[in-house]
Amino acid sequence: MTTTAAASTAAPVSAATAAVFISGAIGDNAVHMGLIKWLALRHGPLVLINYLADDVNAMFAEQPCLARVISIRSTLGPDRPRRTALTRELLESLALQHVYHVNFETFFALAAWRAGIPNRYAYLPRRAFIRLPMFSHHAFVPDRTPHPRSLYWMQTVLERHGFDYAPVWPNLEPSPAFVADARALTAGRPRWVTLGMSSSVAVRQWGGTRFATVARAIQTHHPDIGFILFGHRDVAAVATEFLSQMPADTVVVNLPAIGPDLRLSLALLAESSLYVGNDSSGMNLAAAVGIPTIGLFGFRSLSAFCEHLKPVYATPPESGMANIDVAEVAALSLKLLAAPH
Repeated sequence: MTTTAAASTAAPVSAATAAVFISGAIGDNAVHMGLIKWLALRHGPLVLINYLADDVNAMFAEQPCLARVISIRSTLGPDRPRRTALTRELLESLALQHVYHVNFETFFALAAWRAGIPNRYAYLPRRAFIRLPMFSHHAFVPDRTPHPRSLYWMQTVLERHGFDYAPVWPNLEPSPAFVADARALTAGRPRWVTLGMSSSVAVRQWGGTRFATVARAIQTHHPDIGFILFGHRDVAAVATEFLSQMPADTVVVNLPAIGPDLRLSLALLAESSLYVGNDSSGMNLAAAVGIPTIGLFGFRSLSAFCEHLKPVYATPPESGMANIDVAEVAALSLKLLAAPH
């Protein structure tokens, strides 16, 4: 049985005195929500400035630790030659006292400097010392740091300037408007495992057949468990491959078939007992929600940045997704499902 659903909502806008700038993708924004939530305890709700599309940012805009989310992509549009000036105007209109550069972009750093924001926090390698005037607070960092690098580099900046910093977990809350939809979709089974198939890059996908092998091992011990397939339409073929390998009576919520609102996907993660998936935005969202999370790493290593994220690596290291041991993933899945939470 396969189920689909969709819904929508709107987010409020209010003022703030501090902002965080993140230039990465969905996962990069999600992995830094622990930083943002900690900063909100110090400054009150923040402004998040990023590159994400407005429909994706709707999920972040509903977080209590954020007063507002601004997409640079939507704000500046195609006017790339004037982006420093336009960003400066935007920052001046916000009347910020603090800006935290999770990622470095020259135009944004210049805009924040020229806008007169008094407290500008950033990290940089020693070879980039010429950038120092753009920041009021900084720390030099090494070129190579365990992934996710910016998470550790921002911690270095804050600790250097006297902050007793520790990221807050969990740090993403499902939208109340989508919780009811998620619970309706999951009402048919007492527990659910989310399988994160999301990665638009084929070489970073683990494949539907391998996920199905893990799922069948889980079914052997937990026949009452349902499965949520996490991802967007770009991995619909992986989901189809998975379904072709599973018993006909398997209960599945197939998200790649519909390309749902990300807020529904997040609410479904919050209903899950376990997440198993590629190193991707889905993995970071699951960790942020606070559920036991197995991350599959075929091409890079991870410094586990929260205790409920358990990495499984390719053997030999960084040799590709096909070299991640299916039996190891299945055994770890069963162990985490058996553990009290």
